[in-house]
Amino acid sequence: MQDWRGTFIRLPLIAVIIVIVPGISLVIALILYGQYEYNLDRVRQHLVQDLQLEAALIQDSELSRAIPISTETGSDRLNLRQHFAIRVEPSIAGNSGFDLYYPPGRTHVPVDSISVNRSGMMQALADLTEPDGHFWLSNADGDERSVLVVYRSLPDRPTKILVMDDVSGLRAAYFKALYILVIVLALFLVGGAVLVIWLSTPLIHRLEASEKNYHTLFQSHTEGILLVTMSGMIENCNRQARRMLGAPRRLIIGRHILDFAPEVQPDGVLSRNVLTQQMRPENSAGGRFLLWKIKRYNGTLFDCNLSVKSVPLEGRQVYIVTLQDISRRRAAEEELRRTNRSLKILSESYALLAEAGNESHFLHDICRIIVEHGGYHLAWVALYSSQSDLRPVAQFGSRHGYLESIPLTWQLTSAERDGMFAEVLHTGRPRVFRGWNDLDHSRPTEEDSHSTWRDEVRRSRYRTMIILPLIHEEQRLGVLCILAIDRTAFDLPDHEFLVEVANDIAFAISVLRIRNKHHEADLELRKSEARLARAQELARMGSWEWNLSTNEIYWSDEHFRVLGVKREVFPITYRNILHRIHPEDRNEWRRTLRNLLQGNR
Repeated sequence: MQDWRGTFIRLPLIAVIIVIVPGISLVIALILYGQYEYNLDRVRQHLVQDLQLEAALIQDSELSRAIPISTETGSDRLNLRQHFAIRVEPSIAGNSGFDLYYPPGRTHVPVDSISVNRSGMMQALADLTEPDGHFWLSNADGDERSVLVVYRSLPDRPTKILVMDDVSGLRAAYFKALYILVIVLALFLVGGAVLVIWLSTPLIHRLEASEKNYHTLFQSHTEGILLVTMSGMIENCNRQARRMLGAPRRLIIGRHILDFAPEVQPDGVLSRNVLTQQMRPENSAGGRFLLWKIKRYNGTLFDCNLSVKSVPLEGRQVYIVTLQDISRRRAAEEELRRTNRSLKILSESYALLAEAGNESHFLHDICRIIVEHGGYHLAWVALYSSQSDLRPVAQFGSRHGYLESIPLTWQLTSAERDGMFAEVLHTGRPRVFRGWNDLDHSRPTEEDSHSTWRDEVRRSRYRTMIILPLIHEEQRLGVLCILAIDRTAFDLPDHEFLVEVANDIAFAISVLRIRNKHHEADLELRKSEARLARAQELARMGSWEWNLSTNEIYWSDEHFRVLGVKREVFPITYRNILHRIHPEDRNEWRRTLRNLLQGNR
């Protein structure tokens, strides 16, 4: 923390070196340039004043001897007076060059004369078109723009007066100061660069360390993180996201996030609609989690919690998509739910079986339990009738009248042998259909009697169906059909559990039918006994039975009436029976009874 504070304290010094010093140098350079221009302007004003004075003096005087510029010494150096050179048009002088005239008494070249370049002078004189003005010449030493020349035309004469001055001293002083300023600025910049490097090195190291820490946290995060643009394209991902999606980084970056999601989520809503809703500003600000199915690169699915949060990044808005793999937790929850559901269904099924007295009511309650406690959406049972048809007998979860319009024939004819119900009942193995393409390719025939059923199911919102055979002791009783919206329904654990439920239903149907048969037999026996008692009453003939195993003796009602005793006050024992027999017949009765016990008539 102290290093950071010290660094921020030194930041103003860096600003002084990088910003203020160059700024001051620029201001000084502008001041020097302004001073240089000011001095040049003063020289120009003095030359103009001298030019006006010379013009007034020369108006009425005679010009002295002419010095032809083109015919003077062969040297390119031309020595001229500083203030009194006069130019005459060559047509007047009668030669091919320019002639210089000096006013009377000024024909000699003083010591303070100015040496200019001859060819430059001639070119400048040839280019003069204005009656007055100024131009620059190079001196004989080659210094460019070192000689300032001011000229004016004399009225009514082909003559121009030229006044000049050598300003190379001003230029030298200006450039010297400028050079010193540049050197000082360069020293400051070099020192500033060294200081900036010295001060910024810790910052760079900390920035690199911070970037490394961020990269480490980003890559080692236990949750999958995707950086997604506003259009849904994936820009970056961490290691955990690559593991979840089952693909390397190059196969993830640049793809749309919907490429890693199924078209429809388990609740039946399109993934595109769910993601669009989640990416809205009011939903993406807080990073709310929702349950989401992820499709790996190989096409397999797993459960995760998905969070979408909008954040600014480099001047634009992006989405941080967080993925929490909850497949293990969901599997444990699903296993617990299945266990509880199985126990609930089985316990209530056993309770129904214990109390069931009517097969139709029992099957309706079973369908209700499967839908309410199993989490499915429709369950129905069809049983085999004497007309070789699967007759729907119970349903729960569907709208009224759904099954009444569906003929479900399963008689194994050549055309119907491949029907899905016939196949299930014939093979004894359940069938699971996922999606209507699977349903359409379940080997239908031209004479398939399930087309009405297929059309009805296809118009519904169900996406998965299982058909379970109801078979007990090799007797085909019917089918149990369950439908669900979730495409992942009826997986292996559910499949095994529902097979057990179907077996229990088949067993219950058999038990109920046996119970009904026993009840019917008991009713028939009661009717027979009633008819026998009526016949004995009409014939005035009684009957009795002796159970040798339990030593119990049974008398018919008519037997009591014939003997003239009441059942309530006469105990039925061997002694009492023997006492009621005439003494002369008792021995015969004993002999007859003994023969019966020995198996003789």
